[in-house]
Amino acid sequence: MNYRNKTIFDYSTYKPNDIYSIESINFMNMLKEINYNINIHNVIFRNIEKDVSIILQIDRTIFRKEEGNIIFNFINNLCNNNQLNLKLFAIQYLQNNKFEKDTNIFYYKKEYIKFNVDYLDNKQIYLLPDSFYQANISVLPQFYKIFIGWIQVSKCKNIINLGDDGGNVCTILYSLFDNLISYFHCSSSFDCASRMIQSNNLSNFKITFDIENIYSFSRLNSKTILFINPGRKGLRDYEIEFIKSSNINYIIYMACNENAFLKNLNELNDYIILDHRKILNMPIINKYQHLYFLYKLQIAI
Repeated sequence: MNYRNKTIFDYSTYKPNDIYSIESINFMNMLKEINYNINIHNVIFRNIEKDVSIILQIDRTIFRKEEGNIIFNFINNLCNNNQLNLKLFAIQYLQNNKFEKDTNIFYYKKEYIKFNVDYLDNKQIYLLPDSFYQANISVLPQFYKIFIGWIQVSKCKNIINLGDDGGNVCTILYSLFDNLISYFHCSSSFDCASRMIQSNNLSNFKITFDIENIYSFSRLNSKTILFINPGRKGLRDYEIEFIKSSNINYIIYMACNENAFLKNLNELNDYIILDHRKILNMPIINKYQHLYFLYKLQIAI
């Protein structure tokens, strides 16, 4: 099983990270036949069944888009010949000796991977290779069964999401809430959320890169639950400040790094843990995703 339906390969060894899909392994075995010297460093491969998206990261600081046309045609034919549907292909080259997000990238084909989920009601989900998605779709029903139970306990009718999985979370849980907003860091995740809002006709779901819009939403909407799905380093300082200044009583925190969660919980010292669950979402390396349900203590004055 590959975490978040995405595998990253080191091209020099053809070895994946600790998480991978059968389709990605088969593709890399076929890719060994490629003979083009463009200094491939990593291969990012995301798939939902036979729909695939691929980004090649190359160890070069200068690259012309025309150089990749032959490679795109080769990979497109490779996918077609092996019953894979290539939805997106891109080549990214170095900036300041790093692969910086959303920079120095040429797209040769750009379509979203899309699929339907039915945890509450039928919704269409959109993904790009570098957009965020909470976990592999085979374990997601376990997540949402827990989420729905906690939301019912909270009796909240509005939701704020901090983190780049907000498009998926708010789309799937949309029918439980009157008003929804999600704050993003990642432009690819923002683009996917925009498509989901349009495709699923989610009129009361707003998305933003501006934290001030989250403050405004919080002031205007009572009975709001906060979903948090940060990166491995946890919440950013200004996100902590927002939570501490808000009137939010209930938080659902999805922690891929338990130490970062404990650090954040220490900073949010008005909140206690009401419930804690863990889900095995990376069985190859026996790694769990921790889900926490938090409540803000009401201090009498």
